[in-house]
Order: sequence, then C-alpha cells, then structure tokens
Amino acid sequence: MRKRAGIILSHEGKLALMERHKQGRRYFAFPGGVDGEFGAGTGEEYGEVNPFHRTYHPLWMPVEEILEKNVVPRGLAELTVKSYKEGWKDSAIIHEEPHRK
Repeated sequence: MRKRAGIILSHEGKLALMERHKQGRRYFAFPGGVDGEFGAGTGEEYGEVNPFHRTYHPLWMPVEEILEKNVVPRGLAELTVKSYKEGWKDSAIIHEEPHRK
C-alpha cells in the first residue's frame, strides 16, 4: 500500500483541497504527498504543466459540496464531513483506504 500524508484544513465552512486533472480524470484531493519537504518547491506540482497528464489547483470547497464532488480518498471525505458536522476527535486519526489496482 502506498503511504501518503495529508492534512484537513478548514476555514469558514470550507475545506482546502487540490483540484487535480490526471490522465483525463478530474478529482479533488486533500493536500499532502508521499515525500519531499513541505513548501520547498520541489514537489510534483511544481513540475512541467501538461493539462492532460497533471495539473494542480488549490481551492476552498464548501463542506456541504464535498460528498457531491469526486473527492478522494472517498472514505476520508465522508469521515471529514461527519466530523465537521458532529465534532472532531481530540486526537489524530489514521485513515487507511483499501489498495487500488
């Protein structure tokens, strides 16, 4: 299983997400990654832009739209909306998605 770290960042009823276009697919992901140093300017998003293969666009999405959009990982999107509505846990949560093929 590929491991990555991500952050859930909320502000005024919205969540920070990255709009991605990759291999003709459009989706939204929680900010994070698999390696590198945060803010160093060396991540994949700083590379050559090819609209078909890889584009990144940071945005704020209203919480009420999260489950209507293609936000991945889906399980984390669902957990985030539930926690936003019902209250956040006092400690960090490790969320694991089943391996995709």
